[in-house]
Amino acid sequence: MGRSRRRGRITLDESFNGVVAAGARPGRCGAPTRSARTETDREPGPLGAGAEDAPDRAAGGPGSWNLLIKTVRLHGHSATLAVVNGVHQAVGAVAICICAAAAFTGGVTYWRRRDAGSMTTHVLALAQTALVAQVGLGLLLLAGDRRAADQLHYAYGTLALGAALAPWFYAPEQGPRRLLWFAGATALAGALGVRAFMTGA
Repeated sequence: MGRSRRRGRITLDESFNGVVAAGARPGRCGAPTRSARTETDREPGPLGAGAEDAPDRAAGGPGSWNLLIKTVRLHGHSATLAVVNGVHQAVGAVAICICAAAAFTGGVTYWRRRDAGSMTTHVLALAQTALVAQVGLGLLLLAGDRRAADQLHYAYGTLALGAALAPWFYAPEQGPRRLLWFAGATALAGALGVRAFMTGA
C-alpha cells in the first residue's frame, strides 16, 4: 500500500510539472501563451510606432517644424497684405481729394485767364503721383493674390491713371488750353477714382 501511494504521488508531480512546462511552450498553430504575449508586449522597440511614441514624434519631428514654419510664414504674409490693403485704401481717398483740389485749382486759373503758376503745376503733378502710387499698391495686392470683390475695380483704377496721364500725350504744348486739358483730365481721373474706391471696398 505504501509503495502504491508513493508511485501515485510521483505520477501526480510529474503530470503537474508537465502542465507547467506546456504552459511555457507555444500552443497549437504556433500561438504564444499568455505569459509569452505579456513579455512580448512589455518589450519596447527602439523606434516603436505605439501610442506612447506619437507625442514625441509630434513634438520634435521634422514634419512638425516644417508645419510650424509654414504657418508662421502664412500668418506673416496675411498680415503684410492686410497692411498694404489699408494703405491702398488710405492713399485712394487721399488721391481723390488731391484730384478734386487740382481740378478745381486748374479750372479757376483757366477761367480767370491766368497762366498756371507753380502752385497749380505742383498740385496737378501731386495728383498724378498719388494715382501712380495707388496703382502700384494695387499691383502689390494682386501679386499677393489679394483680389477685389468687384472686377470693375481694376478697370476704374486703370482708367483713372490713364486719364490723368493722357494730357502728356494729347494736350497742346503751350497756351491756356494745355492747362484746361490737365484740369479736365484730373477731374475725370478723380471721378473714376471714386468709382474705383466704391468697387474696391
